[in-house]
Amino acid sequence: MKQLEIDAMQSVNSTNGNVPETKGSLKKSQVAPMSGAKSADVPAETAAESRPVESVKKDSARIFFPCNREDALVFLGSLCISRVFPDSKVILPIQPSGVAVIDSGVRASEELLLNDGVAERFVVLVELTQEVLQMEPRTIGPEQISGLRFKSQKEADDFRFRPVDEFDTETYQCTVDPGLFGLDGDARFSVRSKTEPDILRTGEIADRIVSGISSLLELGSSRPVCRDAIVGILLGEKTGFDFNIVSTLQHLCGGGSDSPLSRQARAIVDAFSNIHRPDARSLIDGIAGNLSERSEMDERTLRGEQKWAEFARDVIRNKAVLDGEQTADAGSIALRAALLGALTNDTDALCAFLDAEKPSGPGVTALAAFFVGLKRGVIDTSWKRKRNNVRGISNLLANVVRMLSKQPRVISKPYDVSIEEQASTSSTEIRLGEVSLAKWETKKTFPPDAVDEQWMANFVHLGYEVIGAGSLKYSWIVRLSEKYTVEVVRREFGEKTFPIFVFRLPEGEKLKKAKDLAEFSKTAGTFWNLVNDPVQGAVFQCNLMSLPNADERKFLVDKLNECLLLCAVPKRAKVAKRKKPIVKNG
Repeated sequence: MKQLEIDAMQSVNSTNGNVPETKGSLKKSQVAPMSGAKSADVPAETAAESRPVESVKKDSARIFFPCNREDALVFLGSLCISRVFPDSKVILPIQPSGVAVIDSGVRASEELLLNDGVAERFVVLVELTQEVLQMEPRTIGPEQISGLRFKSQKEADDFRFRPVDEFDTETYQCTVDPGLFGLDGDARFSVRSKTEPDILRTGEIADRIVSGISSLLELGSSRPVCRDAIVGILLGEKTGFDFNIVSTLQHLCGGGSDSPLSRQARAIVDAFSNIHRPDARSLIDGIAGNLSERSEMDERTLRGEQKWAEFARDVIRNKAVLDGEQTADAGSIALRAALLGALTNDTDALCAFLDAEKPSGPGVTALAAFFVGLKRGVIDTSWKRKRNNVRGISNLLANVVRMLSKQPRVISKPYDVSIEEQASTSSTEIRLGEVSLAKWETKKTFPPDAVDEQWMANFVHLGYEVIGAGSLKYSWIVRLSEKYTVEVVRREFGEKTFPIFVFRLPEGEKLKKAKDLAEFSKTAGTFWNLVNDPVQGAVFQCNLMSLPNADERKFLVDKLNECLLLCAVPKRAKVAKRKKPIVKNG
C-alpha cells in the first residue's frame, strides 16, 4: 500500500487549469461558522422509515462515499470512517451494510440530506477502491481512498484553502467532475441518528485506544530507554503497574464491577477517556473525584491519594515544581504517570522530562504517553504527528472497530509483538498482519566488566594508546610505537595472568622462504617468536610477565625491527618507467 502522498494533490483540474499550490494556516478552532447554518439532526424515525436499499452495481467501475465539505475534513482526519464514527456532530450517511457507498454519482435528493439545505456545505465525493464493498463491518481508511471529486472549481478551491490542524487538505488528488452531481432519483442512504450513545461510545473507545497506542509507539521510536516499559504495556506483562491495552479495552467496553483494572487504574482511565479535549485541571479533578467515589481503601492509601491531588493542583497553580522526584519509577507509578500525562500534550513534552536534570522514570513516561494519546484521540491529533504512521494507525483503527463491532465482543490484542534477541541487540516489531506499526533495534547494555576495566586502567597508567578491541574477549589493539600496533592478549596460568603481544605483518608484506625462517628460529635473544596461528597465519608473538613500561616498549620495538629484517622480504623500491622520447616529424 502506498503511504499518503502529500504531493499528489497537484492537479485540482478544471477545463481551464490547476489550483495554485498556496495554503492558508487557519486552525479549525478559528474557522467562523457559516451564516445560515442549521442543525444537521435527522430524527431516528426518518432514517428508519426510509430504509434505503443499497444500489451499488457489482460491475460499477467507480464508487463513492458522499459527505459535505465541513464533515469531510473530520472524516478524512480520523483515518477510519465507519458506522461507529465517534463524532455525533457529523452527518454520517449510512446503509444496511454500514457507511454509505454509492455509484454513478450523488443524487440531488442525497445532496439535501448531506448539506442540510445549506449551500455552503457543498457535497464532496470521496472516491473509493472496490475493496470497501468486501469489508465487514464496512470501514474506509486512506488505503481505500482514490481521491476527492468536486462539482466546480470554486468548491475545490474552497475545500483546499480551508485547512485544519487535524488534516492536510493537500493529501489527496482532487478533481472537478460536475457530471457526478445533482443526479435524479430517490436517496440511496439515510443519515445516522444522533441519539445512539452506544454506537458513538464504541467509536470513541477505538479512537482513544488507538491514539494511546500510537503515542506509545511514537515515544518508543525516539526513546530506547522507554521501550521495555512500552512493550510491557503492549503485551500486558507486569511492569510495575497494572495497565495494558487489553485490560483497558475490557474496562472501557463495560467492565463495571468485573473490570480487570485496579481501583486507581479505573479512576485514571475513566478520567482520561471520558472528557473531551480536557485541560490538566479537569483531568486531576476527575481522577480525584473518581477515587473518592471508590473509597473502600485503607486510610493510609486515601491520605496518599489526597496528598497526590493537592500536589497536582499546586503544580497546575505554579506553586510546586514537577521533576524527577515526583516522576521517578517509584511509589504509585500510575498516579505519577497520570499527573505527567495531564500536564503534557505530546511526546515532545514527555521527552523534555526525560532529558531534565532530574529525569522522569522510563516506566512513568511510557504510561504517561499512553494517557496523552488516550485523552486526545486520533481525530484530534495533529496531522503533523499522524502523517508519520498513517497506514499503521488507520489499519489499527479498522481492526479495533471490527473487534468492538462483533457480538459478543471478544477483546484481545489488536496487534502482534515479536521480539528477536541477538548477542548485542534486541529487535522488536509491532505488526498487524502485513503492516508494520513500529520496528526498533536496541543495543543491549551490559554491566561493566571488572577484568576489562582493570586492564584499561593499567594501559592508561603506563601511557598506552588503546585503539580498539582485539579479536578475543580479553584483547586490545594498542600502539607500540609510531610505526607499529600490536594486539595485547590476556592469558592465564593457574592464578596468574600475563600479557602476550601479537604483531601481524602489514598488508602486502611477506615472509621469507622456509629455510631462511628456520635459521631465524635458531637465533637467540630476539624476544619475538614466529608462530603459525591457525586462523590468522604467521604472526610474531612476545610472551611477557607484565605490561612493559615506556623504556621496555622501546626495547621491544628495536627487537621487532631486528626480527623483521631477518624474516620479512624487503620491499622493492619502485623504479620509475623511462619515458620514450617524442620524435617530431620534420
